[in-house]
Amino acid sequence: AGALEAVGQSPASVVVMAVATEQHDYALRVAAGLRQKGVSTVFYSEEEVMAKKLRYASRMGFANALIVGPQE
Repeated sequence: AGALEAVGQSPASVVVMAVATEQHDYALRVAAGLRQKGVSTVFYSEEEVMAKKLRYASRMGFANALIVGPQE
């Protein structure tokens, strides 16, 4: 499999995503904290498998993906 080609450059530098629903509240607080510090941040809230979330982040051209989970 080859590298995914970004379809565009996201205006946000970070995408925050939770591994599972149980981490959504914490991940949302992390995203809010980043925004308060001036970091342009998107919170990915869709209930999808992580591989699909990461494909989205790559395709959208985010510079960083922050994954929130019980062990991450």
